[in-house]
Amino acid sequence: MKIGELAARTGAAVGTIRFYESRGILDKARRGPGGQREYGAADLERLCFIMRCRNAGMKLECIERFLAYEDDPSLGTPWLLDRIDEYLAGIEKIRSDLDRTKAYLLGVRGRIAAGETTCLKCASEEAASESEARKNSAVGKNPI
Repeated sequence: MKIGELAARTGAAVGTIRFYESRGILDKARRGPGGQREYGAADLERLCFIMRCRNAGMKLECIERFLAYEDDPSLGTPWLLDRIDEYLAGIEKIRSDLDRTKAYLLGVRGRIAAGETTCLKCASEEAASESEARKNSAVGKNPI
């Protein structure tokens, strides 16, 4: 596949792919008869991994070290273990945030599908006012 297709399939900009090649994170692409870069399945898989890591907030230095470890397991270090633990914690936070967003969107979808027209902010404010009034009456205060 050509560099444009690799970019489209991974979400990486063409310039980013070239940069990763220059850093040695991606192998130098084979050149076709016209001199164009050509990439295979292994390049696609590696770049997808890199992009997932970048999207999870990983620094390029860490990704380079992860990939170097894949090539040479003797490069596993306590520093690398610490980075893995940090990134796993970050991924869990991202997952939690995405789960909350998903729950919210499913709730909105359900309300729309059910034809609800009540403003949630208004309903929430009304419920809070009612709760405050009940609390005040329970302690003998008169709401103003």
